[in-house]
Amino acid sequence: MNYLVTAVITFLSLGVMVGLVVYLVLRTSALLGCRALWPAVVYGTLFVGGMVGMLLVASSKSDNFAGHLLVVGGSAVVGVLLVLVVSLALVDLVGLAVTIPQKVRIVAVATLTVVVAALSFANAARPVVKQVPIPVEGLAQPVRVVQLTDMHLGHNRGARHVDKIVSIVEAQNPDVVVITGDLFDSRYRLSPATIAPLHRLAVPVLFVVGNHDGYIGVEHVKRIVRSLGNVRVLENEVVELAGLQFVGLDNMNADSLDVGPHTKPGAPNIASVLPTLPVDRTKPTVVLHHIPSGARYVAEAGADLYLSGHTHGGQFPPVTWLDELMFDYNKGLYRLGKMAIYVSTGTGTTGPQMRLGTRPEVAVLDLYCGSTSK
Repeated sequence: MNYLVTAVITFLSLGVMVGLVVYLVLRTSALLGCRALWPAVVYGTLFVGGMVGMLLVASSKSDNFAGHLLVVGGSAVVGVLLVLVVSLALVDLVGLAVTIPQKVRIVAVATLTVVVAALSFANAARPVVKQVPIPVEGLAQPVRVVQLTDMHLGHNRGARHVDKIVSIVEAQNPDVVVITGDLFDSRYRLSPATIAPLHRLAVPVLFVVGNHDGYIGVEHVKRIVRSLGNVRVLENEVVELAGLQFVGLDNMNADSLDVGPHTKPGAPNIASVLPTLPVDRTKPTVVLHHIPSGARYVAEAGADLYLSGHTHGGQFPPVTWLDELMFDYNKGLYRLGKMAIYVSTGTGTTGPQMRLGTRPEVAVLDLYCGSTSK
């Protein structure tokens, strides 16, 4: 990730949010023919309340049911307000070309908002199977790896979601399942019962932590995952399975110059940690790390495949467009020299439980022996 770009975008985003609320206030008062005071009070209250709810997601204050409702309701409100802004803007753009009666404008905005919001909520609840064939030099036999990432279990999702995902995974007949972080994102539902369906998986399962796992207590998350008995937590470790060498990295920055917001300054990084691990460069190697950063260091270590998540592919506009600027590897399959990079959009959501322009996915990576030269 280009963190200078991220910092600039974050600063600008705050200004944009304020601008969007002002736009909502002015356009609503114009459409309804009322003073701006009441729309300002309504939108201001909804926006501030929604943002407070979203910010409480990992807080112990949201462990109770009232806090849970605030988080879920707040994130939904912010998402719907974003859809309302887009709907207003689209109707206004059309209004520049043709004359639209005031009542028609109101109905059009309301209809667009309801339809798009409903589709976005429904889209976020329907994971798809994404099959991706990837050549790996020196592989003795085909290996099917299923990647899960960014479930974000907690306020928006629980054991029922895990059960659904496990059923999808079982139908794929994988050789190995990997989970690349952000399994949990809050203390609500932070228990072995939430991930109990993972115990049904009868193949090796590997797990590395993500930034949200760290926000709520990384050691606690690891203990819960280990309690299942069939999931191995990799902490800067190497393990061999199904003819592949898997390298599991803790969530960390790319190097000492990387000032990413998800880890502490001065902490170990990919550039310093990876060379210390007993990686056999003669064996087909898969590296697991939550954030798709430090790819060049992973490639230099001789990896054949780098699996990450974190980005959600942006989840919904306008973040889907901003993520393309923020991340060198945002979603899907890339190649860096002989190394393939796959960034999954994940099976969950963060913030609003909505997706538009992206889909939650279960990534089925069919690895086969083949040339990776260009």
